[in-house]
Amino acid sequence: MAGSPRPPEGLRPAARIGRRHGLQGAVRLHPFDDLAIAALHDAVEGGDPLWLDGVGEVRLEGFARHGDAWRARFDRVRTPERAADLVHATLWVPADDDVAHGAPEATSVGRPVRLVRGDAGPEDVGVVEALEGGPTNPLLRVRVAGGALLLPRAAPYVREADDAVTLVDPPEGLLDPS
Repeated sequence: MAGSPRPPEGLRPAARIGRRHGLQGAVRLHPFDDLAIAALHDAVEGGDPLWLDGVGEVRLEGFARHGDAWRARFDRVRTPERAADLVHATLWVPADDDVAHGAPEATSVGRPVRLVRGDAGPEDVGVVEALEGGPTNPLLRVRVAGGALLLPRAAPYVREADDAVTLVDPPEGLLDPS
C-alpha cells in the first residue's frame, strides 16, 4: 500500500479493513460509526464508487453483518491474497452522505489538534487523520511527530470546534505516540 494516492476531495473515512474472509476476496469490515454503515448500505444499492486505500476507486458488491463485524466484497478485490494485503486499509465514502443521514456537516478530520496546559497558550501537536471506533467508543486518530495516536473523542478534556480539536489538561502520557 505504500505510495498509494490519497482519496479525492469530498470523501471521509468510513471503515477499516479487517482480515480476509473466504476464498473470493471478501474481507471483514469495521465501520467507524452508524453513519458509515448507512453510507455503505447506500453504496451497495446505488453502485456508488468508494475509495479503498491501496486499491483506489472501488464499488462495493456486497455488505452484510457477520458476527461482531461486517463482511464486504469489492469489484477490484477477487483473491484471498489481495484481500490479505488490505488489512488495516481505510475505506472512504462520500462526505455528503453524512448530511443526507443527519450527521453534522463538519467533522474533525483534517483539523489541527492543539494542547492547552494550565495557563499556557495553545500549542499545535498534530492533525486529525481519521475517525475510528463506533458510536459507543469514538476515537480520533491523530498524526503527531513520531507517529500516530488515538484520542477518546468523548473524553472531558477533548473539545471539538470548527477550527481545531483542543486538548485541555489531558492526562500525562496521552500524547506519546505508540
